[in-house]
Amino acid sequence: MATWDVLQLQRTLFARIAEYVDGVGQLAASGIMEPGEWMRDYTKLWSGVIGDVGEFVLGATPAAAHVPVPTYAVQVPANEGRPVRFVVPPAAFPGDAKEVEITTAGLVKRGGGKVLAPPRHLRLVPRIVPKLDGHAELKIFPLRDVVERGERYSGFVWTEPAGVPIAAIDVEIM
Repeated sequence: MATWDVLQLQRTLFARIAEYVDGVGQLAASGIMEPGEWMRDYTKLWSGVIGDVGEFVLGATPAAAHVPVPTYAVQVPANEGRPVRFVVPPAAFPGDAKEVEITTAGLVKRGGGKVLAPPRHLRLVPRIVPKLDGHAELKIFPLRDVVERGERYSGFVWTEPAGVPIAAIDVEIM
């Protein structure tokens, strides 16, 4: 194992720990006391660390060395719609492609249950994103009769057909 590999693993582990500490700080600042929220971040940290160390031992590049999927958080009043704007990174465009198709399965309520699904509750605009612009948005329609205040929903946007995740969406209903 080369010194570079060890340094890369260290960088990856430090990045994961920094992300976890930042998440704990955000949870503490927001006053969230639900154990599931705290355990989710803790589980994500250790799952990632175990995966990175396993890949290191096998001689593979740690997964965290790849571009992380950014999280876009938004608060949405139940009686209003709101767009979640995000950027499709250049790495998501295969080869010399000038555009890429994006998709989502929807947003799932934390703890299970309801799903906010396209085309009824939300829509991606545009579905085909040009590489020159790279900007897109997930339009969330008014959800007055569907959701309750305080609920949280999350999901992913990815490219088709490659399935490259490009955005994690986190929605809190106000």
